[in-house]
Amino acid sequence: MSEEQNQSQPQSTEQFLILVVDDDEFIRNMYTERLEQEPDFRVRTADDGLEALQIMTEKEQPDLVFTGIIMPRMNGFQLIEAMQERVRLANIPVMISSHMGRQKDKEQADALGIKHFIVREQTTPNQVVDIMHDELVRRGDTYILRIDPEFGDYKKFVNDQFPTGACSECEQKHKLPIELRLVGKDPEYRYAVNVRCDKCRG
Repeated sequence: MSEEQNQSQPQSTEQFLILVVDDDEFIRNMYTERLEQEPDFRVRTADDGLEALQIMTEKEQPDLVFTGIIMPRMNGFQLIEAMQERVRLANIPVMISSHMGRQKDKEQADALGIKHFIVREQTTPNQVVDIMHDELVRRGDTYILRIDPEFGDYKKFVNDQFPTGACSECEQKHKLPIELRLVGKDPEYRYAVNVRCDKCRG
């Protein structure tokens, strides 16, 4: 391959590792499947806090931990406390996933400095992913450009790049604003492209 051909190939975008921690296999799979749709993210899972801690100390350090609360061996709060006691892990962002939304759990999360306390019945997986993007991707020297669905070549672009031209959740056609996010600019500017339905946010 010539040097010119090599330079013309797209470079891979930076990926952030999300560690999903929950003893409920259905919950783990639900978030894992959703996160794996994002080009910015890759995923590891753990059944409880102890396994998560072992992964972080012995195998691979994540960029963000998404943990449940009630788990065997080591619960979510114990995991956070163990992370905060370790210099290498203390600054990793943590999001708590609660299926009960108890006030005392929210207060304990606040006391531990956790700013994202997610109540599952009130927050969709898509919204969780948006929060993760805000925490990891949309920071520093990054930007979001939303293209008006009614402007110019939008419909042609959607049909060319996303052949259905419709939201997979609500089948709303041609109402999918495109988000272009700058994910790297050294040596070339690179963007991640995503679609967000204005009707259902799918």
